[in-house]
Amino acid sequence: MDRSGRRTSRHDFLLGGGEMGERLRAHDWSASPLGPPEGWPQSLRTAVSIMLNSGHPMFVAWGPELGFLYNDAYSLILGDKHPAALGRRFEDVWSDIWSDIWPLIETALSGEATWSEDLRLRMFRHGFWEDTWWTFSYSPVREESGAVGGMFCACTETTSKVLGERRLKFQLAIAERLRPLHDAGQIKAAAAALLSESLGLGRAGFAEVDPSGGWVTVEDDWSHGDLGAFPGRYRLDDFGSEMAADLRVGRVSRIDDVRTHPATAAFAEAYAGIGVGAMIAAPVVKQGRLMALLTGHVAEPRVWTDEEQAMLLELGERTWSAVQRARTEANLRENEERLRLVQAAGGIGSFDWDMVTGRIHRSPEYLALQGLPGDATEVGTYTDDWLARVHPEDRARVLAAFEEDRARTGPFDREYRIVRPDTGETRWIHNRGRIDADAAGRPVRLLSVQTDITQRKRDEARQRLLINELNHRVKNTLATIQSIASQTLRSAASVEQARRDFEDRLLALSRTHDILTRRTWEGATAAEIVAAAAEPYGQDLWDADGPNLHLPPQTALSIAMALHELGTNAAKYGALSVPEGRVEVRWVARDGGLLLTWRERGGPPVAPPTRQGFGSRLIERGLARELGGEVRLAFEPAGVACEITAPLPDDDAARPG
Repeated sequence: MDRSGRRTSRHDFLLGGGEMGERLRAHDWSASPLGPPEGWPQSLRTAVSIMLNSGHPMFVAWGPELGFLYNDAYSLILGDKHPAALGRRFEDVWSDIWSDIWPLIETALSGEATWSEDLRLRMFRHGFWEDTWWTFSYSPVREESGAVGGMFCACTETTSKVLGERRLKFQLAIAERLRPLHDAGQIKAAAAALLSESLGLGRAGFAEVDPSGGWVTVEDDWSHGDLGAFPGRYRLDDFGSEMAADLRVGRVSRIDDVRTHPATAAFAEAYAGIGVGAMIAAPVVKQGRLMALLTGHVAEPRVWTDEEQAMLLELGERTWSAVQRARTEANLRENEERLRLVQAAGGIGSFDWDMVTGRIHRSPEYLALQGLPGDATEVGTYTDDWLARVHPEDRARVLAAFEEDRARTGPFDREYRIVRPDTGETRWIHNRGRIDADAAGRPVRLLSVQTDITQRKRDEARQRLLINELNHRVKNTLATIQSIASQTLRSAASVEQARRDFEDRLLALSRTHDILTRRTWEGATAAEIVAAAAEPYGQDLWDADGPNLHLPPQTALSIAMALHELGTNAAKYGALSVPEGRVEVRWVARDGGLLLTWRERGGPPVAPPTRQGFGSRLIERGLARELGGEVRLAFEPAGVACEITAPLPDDDAARPG
């Protein structure tokens, strides 16, 4: 009995509470971690009594396994989890959000209350995943001993509030993003990006529908998101008859799960390869005709909320209006640009001077070309000191030409350099136009169009340089060939010998030219030149070694011809005339130049020649003269030895090949 003498029940604390009160009283607690209610401690009974008789969503989680109890208001939050959630473990009830809320639970169970406001939780409570927001507190509930036995939660779902605030923010973002833009493509891209960011989409886009209403054009330049783009033209019916019908009458159409949607094969093929799980499309209908679609896609199946559908409709309308505004403005700009180009006589920068009033109009292109501020298109008086910008070396010539043009009026055409005041850079200008005169012959208007021809001038200078370089190389090559021919004919014993020797020397020269050509005549390495000289005899017969040393073109040619003559002599009379003979070639960089040595070994005994042939003259005198160095040629009994020293330019001596 209670204090008033009334008989009480062990389950009086479960009285009331509507549906959940009845369920708690009728529940079979044998399988619950909480056990039967008669064994519950008083602190739990009190918390449950408060919870059941409150109209605010509440739950209690009690015991080591946190058995779950809740009231009628909270049962609506559970969705499909109700009524099976009653008495189960807290973790089993909310396994879908457990990793997000467990840190808060731990805090409450440690004896410290928590508070969360508008916390985002992604739940699975209605057969699909959804984003939700919550404001709630977890409060520890203590047993009679003072230890924390469980926790008490009062919560409010704030999803509608958050989405409402998000929609307001979305409306403000639409204005902020679209208002400054004046290009239709940029507006579409901005709308797609805004939609993707606001709704967490994998891809979004604004697609226009052709006048027949049957085809949708998807552009690649505005597609946004990480699911990829699939530009092209698609039949509206390929999106499915249900979706096409909704869109044509101005209704938002959505597909919560692409896999189960009864779409056409074309629809399935379009989306299968890019991982789309759900999609939504908002139509833009004007005067009864479908004009455009604003679409969004996500990778996983998803239920689209009413707020999201309203956001798409609003953004679609605002985007369409902005696109039409941009196109109108673009048409106006195009007409103005066409007129400007006609007035500028097809030039790039235009300069129009009223020589009577002194007023000047300068096109933006002219200002950019001349290095002037971009906003100074109109000048009230003749304050454009154009002559001061002309290069000092050209100024007198240009002024004289201008005075002559003004005196006779009519067309003019001249080229000169300017110094840009903004960068100090020198640029070449092609200035052409005309000076108009009045009936009395006085100049009254100057119209000028100007182009920057700096690159053309550079190309012309480079062309002249290349032609001069080519002439120089051709002359040098012809002189070398002439010398080879003359010396070969002079030293040959017969016409046949002269032919063979001449061909061999030309081939040696050609091999070196090939190397230099591959390196754009910037030089070659000593190793490349030696390897080319050894090629006719077999690389295994030449013992060549030295550092990776760079040789300038003329040095490379001279060394190559010397090695050819040494190799030819060795093949005829020296080490390379017998199987066991070998040639040793070494080179090093010494005292800022090249030191190259040639030694023959294993050949027949050598005796000095009775007369000096072309090869010897080329090596001892010609090579020394061409290289500006020294050559020592010795006919030692063990084999011919040659030592060549030649200076190298500082950059060649310092750098590797």
